[in-house]
Amino acid sequence: MADRRPGRPRSIDAMRSALEATERILDEVGYDALTMTAVAARAGVGKQTLYRWWPSKHALVAECVLAGALPVAAILPVSTGHAADDLRQWWRSTRAALDDDRHRAVFRALSTAALSEPDAAERLDRQLGGPIEQALAAVLADGAASGELRAELDIAATVRLLMGALVLALVTGRDGALDDAVLDTVLDGARVR
Repeated sequence: MADRRPGRPRSIDAMRSALEATERILDEVGYDALTMTAVAARAGVGKQTLYRWWPSKHALVAECVLAGALPVAAILPVSTGHAADDLRQWWRSTRAALDDDRHRAVFRALSTAALSEPDAAERLDRQLGGPIEQALAAVLADGAASGELRAELDIAATVRLLMGALVLALVTGRDGALDDAVLDTVLDGARVR
């Protein structure tokens, strides 16, 4: 993410224009074809200005997501009282989002930003990863409370297993990382025996 540096304050309007230009270009051509040059031209700012604010294309895209400028919202599972069904719905929705080339490219940009920039990692965790984990934990806790899932289920570990499969699919693009069999295996271990 952009570091705050001493000196003249950034133009909020120019920054907003850059984020809006990024959103439009992503929508038109996707992440792979997006360039800092195209964003600068569309926003009416210098390319060096963009690089002063964001050190890379993935940092700029991450900022768009974190600022809410892009329609890439966290896919949150919703607890309806049927944990297995709720998790399956979330799993399939997430897989569908990652199967879309444009979404996958944006999610990979977020991963790259998180790996290369500590501030981005913290903000992405707080604004995207954290809410997904909390929603998963709520679904699992409701399932344990209703007796559908084991009462002694290690909810935190189960959330980490599900998120790990999601990250594996995201980072590697590996076919099968989000197959139903993966979720079925997790659920088999979580269900009351």
